[in-house]
Amino acid sequence: MNWTSYSRQDWLLIRSALVGLSGAMLVAGVLLLGTQIYLYFSQQEQVRTQQELQLARANADAAQRAWDSVRLHQAEFNLLQQRHIVGAERRLDWIEALSVLAQSRPELQLEYQFSPQQVLEQSPPINQFQVYASSMKLGLLAKNETVFSEMTQWLSQQPGFAAPAACQMQRAEQPGIAVSCDYVWLTIAPVKVEATP
Repeated sequence: MNWTSYSRQDWLLIRSALVGLSGAMLVAGVLLLGTQIYLYFSQQEQVRTQQELQLARANADAAQRAWDSVRLHQAEFNLLQQRHIVGAERRLDWIEALSVLAQSRPELQLEYQFSPQQVLEQSPPINQFQVYASSMKLGLLAKNETVFSEMTQWLSQQPGFAAPAACQMQRAEQPGIAVSCDYVWLTIAPVKVEATP
């Protein structure tokens, strides 16, 4: 095609068509560019939404597992609360109960001594709770093994949990058996925060 064969008059005749075609191509290019930009940001939004959805699903699954765990262990937790193992140490209750027992049964010659409460080293904290232990030395004079068994049963009915650590029985100077036991009173309570000066 020879462009020089067209005259100025010919160019004037097709000028409006060329301007229209150029404008249409420009608009088409702008629309294509806008579509590409819109598609890019839509894809980015879709990726972000999918990530948020996955995070929400993971959180929902974790919450469901936590709820299932609570339901599974609720009965055990309620039993621990009823026995006063969860919560504040019941040392005063223990001392009062032992004092009443010593007064009501002087023949036992009951003696006891508590050590300060300490963290049970074998048990690391779990969910902001810690197992604490208070050592107790208990001595008594038993007529026979039945009295010792009754004493063990009586301790199991007191608030908290008295775990026997060691017991020694030997023939007493008086008629009966001299019993000397070490117990550990266990309590589950929130982790104590040390006050900083």
